[in-house]
Amino acid sequence: MAVVSRIGRWVKWSLLEPRLRRFPHLWSGLARVRSPIAPRTVQTSLSQLDFIADPHRLIEAAVALEAQHGTATAQRWLDHLSAKLRYFEQTLYVVQDALHQGELQKMGGTLERSRKRSRPVAAREAVQELLRDAQKMRHDGRLRDSLGIFEKLPNLPSPLDTIPERLREMLRVVEEGAESFPLPARRDSARAGRGPVVFALHNSLPFDRSGYAIRTQMILSHLQDAGEAVDAFTRPGYPWDLQAHRDKGRRASEECAGVTYSRLDDRHIGYNLVTDSAYVDGYARLLVKRVRRREPRALHGASNYLNGLAVVAAGRLLEAPSVYEIRGLWHYSQAARHTEFRETELYRYQDLMEAHAAREADAVVTISAALKSHLVDRWELDPSKITVVPNAVDVERFRPVPRDEQLRESLGMGDRFLVGFVGSLTAYEGLDDLVNAVAGLGDEIGLLVVGDGRVRQRLEGLVEELGCRARVRFTGRVPFEDVLRYYSCCDVCAYPRKDMEVCRYVPPLKPLEAMASGVPVIVSNLPPLTELVDDARRALICDPGQPASLARAIARMSREEELRRRLAREGREWVVTHRSWKGSARQLSEVYSCFDVPRTHCESSAT
Repeated sequence: MAVVSRIGRWVKWSLLEPRLRRFPHLWSGLARVRSPIAPRTVQTSLSQLDFIADPHRLIEAAVALEAQHGTATAQRWLDHLSAKLRYFEQTLYVVQDALHQGELQKMGGTLERSRKRSRPVAAREAVQELLRDAQKMRHDGRLRDSLGIFEKLPNLPSPLDTIPERLREMLRVVEEGAESFPLPARRDSARAGRGPVVFALHNSLPFDRSGYAIRTQMILSHLQDAGEAVDAFTRPGYPWDLQAHRDKGRRASEECAGVTYSRLDDRHIGYNLVTDSAYVDGYARLLVKRVRRREPRALHGASNYLNGLAVVAAGRLLEAPSVYEIRGLWHYSQAARHTEFRETELYRYQDLMEAHAAREADAVVTISAALKSHLVDRWELDPSKITVVPNAVDVERFRPVPRDEQLRESLGMGDRFLVGFVGSLTAYEGLDDLVNAVAGLGDEIGLLVVGDGRVRQRLEGLVEELGCRARVRFTGRVPFEDVLRYYSCCDVCAYPRKDMEVCRYVPPLKPLEAMASGVPVIVSNLPPLTELVDDARRALICDPGQPASLARAIARMSREEELRRRLAREGREWVVTHRSWKGSARQLSEVYSCFDVPRTHCESSAT
């Protein structure tokens, strides 16, 4: 690092005092750093700093180093700290610049006057900034760094006071394995009761309309239609633990199209606040209290591992069988958005816990054959306990309808051949490749993007950069009941997912909607997608991450009307036959039936 600091070039001494006062939390991290460069006497003095250590003492240490060992040694020591504490490097640059300018003593005097005038205010600001840093580290997956800050904060208010123990438990699992996570003992006497199948869910309608919530609604509805009794519970505290729903009145349950979702109280446990072991134990006991007298046939938890482990624990307390349905691996999705997350302690923890929930459950359900193969290969699960119950679609709601000419006209796309995308705008959907592909084709090709998400602003910027705004439309989110109208406007729908880990195993729901609506599709050459189209029998396939390959597929679709008609017809027929929610409910009923008979009978039903 250059001795002349970037910050020092523009920080005036008149601004130095308030700027430094904004970063007093820096010095808490110094207590954990042992630089091989600094003399032992300086290391000892730094190790005695408080969580709100006096910045003046750092300056004194730097001055002592410079006096005893020269400016070069002091510079190397500050460089070492900067490398270790990347969250605080702006403040270190200021100190480095003062060292270079020979003004450490002047800085020290400024800080001393500031400390005498406003230490209480600075302390409060420091605590708040420390908390923000610790929470960001925790979210980013840096559990050990986050814990290091939380442990230095005295008298944490509730509910933050439980976070250090939560982090310690996670790190223990990372170091010792998921076997250290406490669960009730497995019982050989688990048996199916005569009561309902009890579902434990992360979210539900009417508060969420995600693919997760829609899958839940359709499966429960069709299970009930088939004569299966179901009790559905959402995680403790949902939906009021979410900022968007905190002003909603608390109700014991909601009914949505014939399906009742019961809510669990969270007065003694909080999602992502208490330790996972306390959360799972409390969650399980709430379920047991609600369903014990109902003698459940099985307990069924759907992603993530917290729901899975809760039904495992509740099942063992009730001596009832448990099913863990893996609808996705959420840590894979986060790694797709932030590649560095894959190397963090939180990623490792979540991976271990997902595997633990799958191993401890009596049966496992996945949503694609590719995901099943991955679980067998990565986690060494017994393939006979895994059943594939793929995503499906409401073939009565999504059906071929005449083009909505009024909507098409309002989009201002004229007679262009219209490529559509309906879904969430995330990095792994490959929408940048789709924009590039359309931009490289002629003016007769247009693009309609229905939905919203993290990358929308970036995509709109790309459209401007490529100069194709006249033939690209972003609608944002549209009402669910209007989605079919937008499908009717599309000549083809494209789902060019990236070749990322999550996309290799977890299929999207939206291509099935397009196929059911009689719209031909283009998909990436990835296993969960090629499963849907039988290796190009029902769609065109493009290479993931290759706009030129996608552009060729779009161009071919635009030229060959008979191809579009055939793919639309065969896609609709296949979805109706093989991807109806009625069929998915029937598959789940077969899983539950396995608990009524010897296990060997079930092995033949896993697909």
